[in-house]
Amino acid sequence: LRGLCGEGPDHAYVEGVIRSLFINLVAAVIRFCVDRGEQNIL
Repeated sequence: LRGLCGEGPDHAYVEGVIRSLFINLVAAVIRFCVDRGEQNIL
């Protein structure tokens, strides 16, 4: 278990997961703003 919490491949994996979650969050916000914008135009 100590190896899982240390730096190394697992650290890079966690970093990648956090980055992908952040990208998904940004994409969701952009999509939400676009939907709001379309409703305002209509």
